[in-house]
Amino acid sequence: IFLDSDDYWRLDCIDRCIKYSDGVDIVWFDYEYYFDNIKPVKGMQKTYLQTLGFKEGRITSNYLLDSLLNQQQQLDCFSWAWQGIIDFKFLKSINVYFLDGVFAEDHLFAALLFLQSKFIYVIPEPFYVYRIRINSLCDFSSSNNHIPKHLERFCNIFDNKKDVRSYHVASSWFIMLLELVSFVKNNPSSNDSKIEKFFFPYYAQNSLKILDLEYDPMGLIPKMQQIEKYLKKGFKYKHKLRITNPQKYKQLKPIFDYCSFTYGLMKKFERSVRLMIKNN
Repeated sequence: IFLDSDDYWRLDCIDRCIKYSDGVDIVWFDYEYYFDNIKPVKGMQKTYLQTLGFKEGRITSNYLLDSLLNQQQQLDCFSWAWQGIIDFKFLKSINVYFLDGVFAEDHLFAALLFLQSKFIYVIPEPFYVYRIRINSLCDFSSSNNHIPKHLERFCNIFDNKKDVRSYHVASSWFIMLLELVSFVKNNPSSNDSKIEKFFFPYYAQNSLKILDLEYDPMGLIPKMQQIEKYLKKGFKYKHKLRITNPQKYKQLKPIFDYCSFTYGLMKKFERSVRLMIKNN
């Protein structure tokens, strides 16, 4: 079981989990948010268990995958780390670790963990209190300028900390997607199409920010051609060109930049006009 240093369990959490741990790989309980001197974040009020509507009892990984697909309009991703206990022998047997140095590593961990499990026991009660605080990894407000130690190497490459954080997040999703693609390729099953349909588009879409940034210090862009088919929305033409024909992209980049700048001015002017009409 995992516990973040600024969170805590309800008093009977461990006892209840152990009671239902026989014959299952995972015991999955619910949690509740505690917003510590920060405004509640929109869209974070409902947990996965609340959205899926699971009752207490044993489920299979296939049932979970089908349920995620059925709720894909409400749930476009799935993460899990500290929301339960894991049979340690099972965890060692599947050799799953948290990927080092990436953002949102609990998404990949959850996918690889649950997809390889046989039985999960669900307890839809909030045994865990999850603290959201200022300057945490989950705080993406404009005032949060915190840069983790391992990202300081990018600070001399990008012009500002915001771009460092953006590159870190986008590159993390792309690296995790490559790991997930590799897992499906090396562990073929009848669920492959379902896995691709639910997990891959979200990872791919969140990777696209790399293409909007000036620099790619990890050299990931040449590898991005393979994610196009997993996108919910197609690549912009300039994105396609940056991947497939870097030389041509470099030649046309001033035009792309000018168009983006002009579009930004038009949107700003449109907002000003709307505000003026509203005030009058």
